[in-house]
Amino acid sequence: MINSCLIQLIVCPHCRATLNEDDNKLACSKCNRTYPVRRGIPDFRQKDDYWCNVSREKMKHLNRRAEESGDWLNSAKEIIPEYADHFVPFYRADSQFLWPTTENSRILDAGCMWGGLTIPAAQFHREVYAVDKTVETLEFLKIRAKQMGFENIHTFAAFIKSLPFSDNFFDLVILNGVLEWVGLEEDVILEKHWKGKRNGKHVYPKTPEEMQIDVLKELHRVLKPEGSLYIAMENRYGIQYFIGHPDDHNNVRFVTFLPRFFADKISRIVGKGGYRTYIYSPKQLVNILKKSGFESCSIYGVFPHYIKIKKAFPLGMASLFKNEVQIDGVFPRILHKIVKSLIPKSITQHVTPSLFAICAKNNQNELIPRIQNSLIKVNVLKRSDNVNFVISNNRYKNRNSTNMIIYDYNNYPLYFCKIAREVKISGLRTETENMKWLSDKMLMNKNLNFRIPKFIFSETVDGLEIFVTTFLGAKNIKLTSHYIINKGFDRIGINNRFFRKSIGFAEEKVFLKKIDGKIKQAINTLVEFQQSTSNGKSNMKNIVNEVVNKYFKCQRNISDEIRRNILELKDKTRIMSEIDILTCSVHGDYDFDNVLFFADGRVGLIDFEHLEKDGSPFFDLATLIFNPLIMKWQSSYLRNESFDSYLNEYGAIKYVVKWLKYFCDEQQISSSIIPMIPLIAAVEQNIKSYPLFRDPNTYPMYGEDMLKEFFSINIDRNY
Repeated sequence: MINSCLIQLIVCPHCRATLNEDDNKLACSKCNRTYPVRRGIPDFRQKDDYWCNVSREKMKHLNRRAEESGDWLNSAKEIIPEYADHFVPFYRADSQFLWPTTENSRILDAGCMWGGLTIPAAQFHREVYAVDKTVETLEFLKIRAKQMGFENIHTFAAFIKSLPFSDNFFDLVILNGVLEWVGLEEDVILEKHWKGKRNGKHVYPKTPEEMQIDVLKELHRVLKPEGSLYIAMENRYGIQYFIGHPDDHNNVRFVTFLPRFFADKISRIVGKGGYRTYIYSPKQLVNILKKSGFESCSIYGVFPHYIKIKKAFPLGMASLFKNEVQIDGVFPRILHKIVKSLIPKSITQHVTPSLFAICAKNNQNELIPRIQNSLIKVNVLKRSDNVNFVISNNRYKNRNSTNMIIYDYNNYPLYFCKIAREVKISGLRTETENMKWLSDKMLMNKNLNFRIPKFIFSETVDGLEIFVTTFLGAKNIKLTSHYIINKGFDRIGINNRFFRKSIGFAEEKVFLKKIDGKIKQAINTLVEFQQSTSNGKSNMKNIVNEVVNKYFKCQRNISDEIRRNILELKDKTRIMSEIDILTCSVHGDYDFDNVLFFADGRVGLIDFEHLEKDGSPFFDLATLIFNPLIMKWQSSYLRNESFDSYLNEYGAIKYVVKWLKYFCDEQQISSSIIPMIPLIAAVEQNIKSYPLFRDPNTYPMYGEDMLKEFFSINIDRNY
């Protein structure tokens, strides 16, 4: 059975007449065609086509398990664990805040598959119609939506070239990574076909482009006059393809940018059948959209991929981000840097890895992003403002926010904007309270050398929870290449211990020198921050007693080893009751992600969602020093040895002692406490109250195993 109100909204895809429900099927009132209803899903297909990453049998198994257990997520993690990231994360729909929609919009997700965009989009829109030609993935989406409490998602099995909807029905249509596949009508099991062969014997009366235009015209038909299309795909001339990344659809290298005739010949020679998964350059994409009736388009460049956006920007701004473009993989990344250095800024927009376009059905439509309209409503922006929105992400959990930078017409960054990805869980309210409190505090100390963003606005507008500050034109230190270099040697099988340790030793020296000066700068800022938010003084003994007592109170199943070490820490500080320690505000996440450096030498601080108004000065210090070292250790050749071994073998321990001593000197604290600072901070990390929007395991110092590593560090022998 399907909802009677829903039946009134759909039509026969053949003649567009109304439908009537008759004995668990839908019958056309005009042409008398009938369409079955499978497990509550109307099926308008002419044949039982299949497109999925996994086999039909595995999908049926997943659906049975998800329905019987009542737990779609654990069922998916058990049966198709390698594909959970295809539909669990909400970041796949981060672009939705740039769509010209409202919370009352009706949306079509054409080629929805598992619902990677359907579910996150359903949070922010009145209803989402999910269409796919694979009924098994639709069944999974329907089960998932029900268990998650979404009543505004409607599923239909249909071919997107022949939709069961009347003209002018939708406010927006999503076509996310789908257009390239419509020229291929054979069944696809991607995990099988990716490395396997395809016979390519199917005879097609039309070219892939002609089939794509047919689909686009059908989507154009179902859009309202003021409606728009969102389409995403890889860029045919993306830089990744020139340095050897295979075509994302048939796993053949160097074919995307070739003339279609040669790409087809090569694809057939290597056993992949004819080349029919056409992707386009920005200019070609605009042309095919115009041929299909779409009159205006806003094109965005994206990297590393439209599925997981780190940066998305209006294509005309591409030259600003030339040096930030990224491709996954160490050695492709190195080759990419060489190729990138040879590319003039003027053609950067032509080689961005991925694209998405927002297209108006007619020229009268203004493609104003939803977030822009929301900010106009609350007077953060004016309707006359000529601004551009750039997605700029660095965290991808559902509980994290989608981040945007708002640029003026001169490409000057004005504002930093956060939008909650998940309606039910967000840290933006907490960060708002913290920013307001801290801003008032900073006004009392006008001579500070560090900067924090100016708070502008925070509220829920048109269903979006929004947080806006001024943008700090500073940069954080880039350490990713140091964290991933060791994976490159693992990937190509270089395991000689002498070679790896020698390379690791040399690279570690570069890494330590790179962060040395920045850590000293950040310590100076930390001292100034702590002094400007000081609440008075306590003594070392009291601080440690409070931390230890709280640990024993909040932790269960404490191992004998940890208990013994913590009690020894407490004993060591009994004689330190005369050492005064400044109590102050705690940033809570004081690492190189949130400590920014200006060209003039000043430091900027951002992200105050974990701010504590009163605490000890040691936690932020240890976070600054040890977070990058832990991440480096966990990605190094010595990752199977202890943290202490890593610190000593690569010489990092001497830097640690130097940095801790520098802090003590600046704070005018006795250096006798240096060996205890890391231990106190590691215990503190494990007693903090973590909000739902932050997984404590994302903190490098968190967990009993890491606590053991800290108690094994022998600073005394280096001090």
